[in-house]
Amino acid sequence: MNTTENTPAHCHNCHKFVDCKQAQNMMANTPPVTGWICDGEVYCADCGGCGELYEGESDSPTHCRGCGVPIIHELTLDGVKYVREALADGGGCCKELWPVVWADYDDYDDDD
Repeated sequence: MNTTENTPAHCHNCHKFVDCKQAQNMMANTPPVTGWICDGEVYCADCGGCGELYEGESDSPTHCRGCGVPIIHELTLDGVKYVREALADGGGCCKELWPVVWADYDDYDDDD
């Protein structure tokens, strides 16, 4: 159940707050987990870990299809740009989480 104590403050006024399955996993202290590919979607072990391990790079941050927990993976250069642009535009649901999970990319040189 979502409460003001277990979700980011920016979620509290969202029209989806009561039914959102991801709000609790958008906190800055939510650790990323291993992902699994099931029927073409990525899930954490709790929501349906089966099939193939999700590995490699992605052009955007990946979250569990079921609960929204961040999935462990690297970002491509396009992925780093995507995160930077999304955060500059306000960050949406992930504005508290992404800067922590993908903090290593703060010093990433766009010219590399």
